[in-house]
Amino acid sequence: EKVFAWGGREAWTFPGLGLIAAVILLYLTGIVVALGLGIRTVRWVQGAALRVPLIGTIYAASKQLVESFSGTRETGFKRVVMVEYPRLGAWSIGFLTAITTTDSGKQLAVVYIPTAPLPNSGWVAIVPVEQVMDTDMSVPAAMQMVFSGGIVSPQAIKTSRLEEAQEVVEEIASQRQ
Repeated sequence: EKVFAWGGREAWTFPGLGLIAAVILLYLTGIVVALGLGIRTVRWVQGAALRVPLIGTIYAASKQLVESFSGTRETGFKRVVMVEYPRLGAWSIGFLTAITTTDSGKQLAVVYIPTAPLPNSGWVAIVPVEQVMDTDMSVPAAMQMVFSGGIVSPQAIKTSRLEEAQEVVEEIASQRQ
């Protein structure tokens, strides 16, 4: 079947040519990645992005946030906690990211509070340690709860005051030094 003319000459269709080209392209991409060239290329591009003044700062923070969600790094979310927000008596799930102190020595918990269903649009709260409740939830279970908007949630959440878990507070505070 003649479809179109190109340069004054008639061309013929080749059913399945796009599919064949896609399979070949996918195969070649697999070879490049298997040889390690893909990993080196990604690392080179990431390094280049980190060296650009404004983009580097944003990219580094975004990358660390994504790695914290994926659980592939030791840094990031230390514990799943609960804080009273947006009002007294209403509790929000958060992720303890650090413990810091004021110049007077008062310990503060740095808590990332994700929003559902897009947890990367959450916000950071700096809360006195005595106002933070530690939970028995794992980070993946809490992320599943946030992603589902609370549809997937545990039957019960065991809580205790974060300040009572002094060894946890000391461990997290020592990681900042």
